[in-house]
Amino acid sequence: MPWAGGAGVAYILLDRFTTDAAAPLTTPRTCEPGPGTLTIVDTNSIISIASSRLVINGTPAANDRVVQPLATTRAAGRAFLIRVPVTPTTITTSGGVRIGLDATANASTLDIGLDFVTAAPPTSYRIKTSNSVVDTLPFPTMPMDVACVMRGTGGFFFVRGGGSGAYTLIWVYNTITSSEFAKIFLNSATADNLALDDFRIVDLGGSFTTDNGIATAVSASPIANETLNCNADCLLEFTWTTPAAAGTIDLQVRRASDTNCWIIRGDQAGSTIKLIEVVASVETERASAAQTWTALTAFRIVITCDTQTIKSYVANVAKNNYASASTQQTTAGAKTTQAGTNFISWPRTVPLPNV
Repeated sequence: MPWAGGAGVAYILLDRFTTDAAAPLTTPRTCEPGPGTLTIVDTNSIISIASSRLVINGTPAANDRVVQPLATTRAAGRAFLIRVPVTPTTITTSGGVRIGLDATANASTLDIGLDFVTAAPPTSYRIKTSNSVVDTLPFPTMPMDVACVMRGTGGFFFVRGGGSGAYTLIWVYNTITSSEFAKIFLNSATADNLALDDFRIVDLGGSFTTDNGIATAVSASPIANETLNCNADCLLEFTWTTPAAAGTIDLQVRRASDTNCWIIRGDQAGSTIKLIEVVASVETERASAAQTWTALTAFRIVITCDTQTIKSYVANVAKNNYASASTQQTTAGAKTTQAGTNFISWPRTVPLPNV
């Protein structure tokens, strides 16, 4: 069921789907209780409202959608929030249902958001950037709350399971500058069965009004061997411009010292990115992946740490994934051995306003 927003919330768009209605729904749809309207493209009449939820049940035509009629002007902290109240019964094609923010209303791309992985029922969702998949993650406990939040440049993708408490920061985007359409996009003419709740667009305010306001620590131009305040569970990013040849970078997380930490090591000559556990100066390789470090090229490296799982990404592509990182599990701190740009640590869990 829908839930009440905080007192005094100024919604840009709010649809709680209060009144049940059979397909096809009227378009443009006047949001309940408002403000705002939604454009609905439903070629095969499979989108209805039942039990105060938007229900998609059947086989859509490709590119059917529920979307704002006009893009929302970009502003730091401007957010699209929606709830998946129960696990979808059917998503026949991976990527067949996409939810999030995008610069284009009638395209399959997403600047910030997710799609679902095929299964009956599906068990996973995917972080999306444009038409690319950053990573595939398991569903949290339902209901699953999704928040796609703009920065002045870039944005945040949050997920919360269980319907209350803090959100998990799943991904940080760093390049988007366009105005955005909030949309539910049906990309494939294959069967889907899911429900969605409370289509909301709102300004979150507070620390979200600046691009790095929710960050734990920021170093815009870090020097070699610079340390950074960083939670044990975190999302850490760093941009490294590789040298002409044979460069190596160590990014340390969960760092007590150089001799007790976890290292994400980029090796230009070896064309690898490795995860290395360091205990009392002894290095143990825990994961390795291929990575071509093209000379004189800027690469954005992202690391996520969650309890015993440490993952790494390069240029929005998943690399190492190690799920038994028990040493230094509660130790804070990060370090880079090379100079670079945008050395930023982010908290893994973030409370969002009650909207």
